[in-house]
Amino acid sequence: MRHIYFALAMLACSIMSFSGCAEHHQETEHHEHHIPLTAYNGQTELYAEIHPIVVGEECPLIAHFTKLDTFKPVRNGQVTLVVDINGNKQTLTANSPEKPGIYIFRFTPQNEGKVTLLLTLHEEHEKTAFRFDSLMAFKDDEKAHEDAENRLPENANTVVFPKEMSWGVDFSTAQVSHKNMGEIIRTTAQVLPGQGDEITISSKVSGIVNLSSVSLTPGSPIKAGQAICQIDASATPHTNLKVEYAQAEAEYKHAKSEYERSKNLMADRLVTSTQLSEARGKFESAEAVYKNLQKNFSAGKQLVSSPCNGYIQELLATNGAYVTEGQPLLIITQSRAIRLQAYVAARYFNALRNISGATICKRNPRETYSLDSLGGKVISYGKQVSFDNPLLPVIFEINNRGNFVSGSLVDLYIKTSSPHEVLAVPTEAVMEDMGHYFVFVQITPEMFERRQVVIGCTDGQDTEITEGLLGNERIVNRGAILVKLQQSSGTIDAHAGHNH
Repeated sequence: MRHIYFALAMLACSIMSFSGCAEHHQETEHHEHHIPLTAYNGQTELYAEIHPIVVGEECPLIAHFTKLDTFKPVRNGQVTLVVDINGNKQTLTANSPEKPGIYIFRFTPQNEGKVTLLLTLHEEHEKTAFRFDSLMAFKDDEKAHEDAENRLPENANTVVFPKEMSWGVDFSTAQVSHKNMGEIIRTTAQVLPGQGDEITISSKVSGIVNLSSVSLTPGSPIKAGQAICQIDASATPHTNLKVEYAQAEAEYKHAKSEYERSKNLMADRLVTSTQLSEARGKFESAEAVYKNLQKNFSAGKQLVSSPCNGYIQELLATNGAYVTEGQPLLIITQSRAIRLQAYVAARYFNALRNISGATICKRNPRETYSLDSLGGKVISYGKQVSFDNPLLPVIFEINNRGNFVSGSLVDLYIKTSSPHEVLAVPTEAVMEDMGHYFVFVQITPEMFERRQVVIGCTDGQDTEITEGLLGNERIVNRGAILVKLQQSSGTIDAHAGHNH
C-alpha cells in the first residue's frame, strides 16, 4: 500500500511539473495530425513528431532525445537535420535543446515526392545518426492529412505518457527478451551469521562491568581496537589485579636483572651457557606475563577492546553488572559471509540436486539480488526428513553486500532443474487487476497499450509470459504503476501531439 501512495504522489508531482506540456494534449474540436517517428541507435532513443508535409507550408518537427542508460533527456549537444525531398536538400541546425531533451525544427518543402530525414546528434565525444525514409511530401493539404492519419497507430486500449512526464520519474522501457528459466521453488529463508564470522569476547577476571559508551547497542558498528568496557577487579575478594600486577612487575624486574647479570658474567666465563639460557627463559616468561597485564589491565581493571571491525550482534553484560572470569561479554559479527537457511517440502528432494541459482529478495525495503551477484553458493541440503520436521533444510552462503541483518527473513526463489528458454519480463513490469495480469506494450515512446497476458513461473526478478506478448515488442519495464495511474486519470488525448 505504501508503494501505491508513493506512486500516486510521484505521478501528481509529475503532472503538476509538466502541466504546461499536458495542456497542449487536451482534446480540441479539431485534431491536428502528427506523424510519430521512433528510432534507436546505441544508447540513445529518438522520438519525433512531424506535421503532415505540404509543399509551400511550414512543417514543424519536434525531436525528443533520451539516454537509454538513465532514461533521462539529453541536456547538451548539437543536432542537425537534413531534409531530402527527391534530391533537394535542406540542412537545419539546433545548437542546443529548446528544453532538456527537446529540439525543434521548422522547414518549408519546395517540391513533392519521397522525403528522407537524417537527424544527427553531436555530443562531446560521439555522434549518433537517425534516418527516416518512409515519408512523403504532398501538394494537396487534404492528401497530406489523410496520409498522416493512416500512419497513426490504431489501438483502443492505449494510454499516453508524455516524454516530459517519463523523464521526471523512475521510468524505462526495454525489449522483450528470452531467458533461461527452470523450475522455481519459492520459500522463506532466515539470515544467519556465517561460520567463523562471529567472535565472542569474554571476561578474563571477575569484577564489575563499566561500559565505555552508551552507544554500544546490538547492531551498532565497532572498529578494531575500540574500547568496549572496563572490568574493575580491584575490590573482589578472590582476585586483586593490583597485587597481581605488582607481583608481575617485581618478577619481571628481578628476572631482567638476573639475565643481564648472567650475560655480563658469561663474558668473563663465570657462568655456563646453560645457566645463561635458564636466566633468559625466566626473563622472557616474566616479561610476557608483565606485558600482558600492562596491556590489558590498569589500576586493577581489565581493559576490553574489539579485536576486529564489525557489528555488535549481542551485548551480554550490562553496565554495573558483576561478571565472573570466562563469562561472555558480547558477540561481534564481521558480517562478511552470512548464511541463508530455508526449508522446502520433501517433494522437491530430486530437484534440489540440480540447483542452478537463486534470487534473494529483502522485504523492507524491497531489494532483489541474484545469488551470483552476492558471490553465493549452495552449502548443503537435507537428505532426510523426520516426523517432527517433514521439511528439508537448504543452506546458502553469500557475501553480505546487501546489508542483510542476522535473524531477519528474506524471500528466496531457488532455481532448479535444467533451464529452458522462455519469454520473460521484469516482475515489476507485470500489473495485476482483479486476478488478471497485464503489461504496457510500447506503441510509440509516448503511447502504450495495456495488454492482458498469462504468466508462468517467476524467479523473483523476472516473470515468464506464456501468452500475450511477442518476442520483438518493447514494454514498460520500470514505472508501469505510474502508466496505470495515468490511464485511470484519462486526461490526455492520444492524438493531440505536442505543441511547444
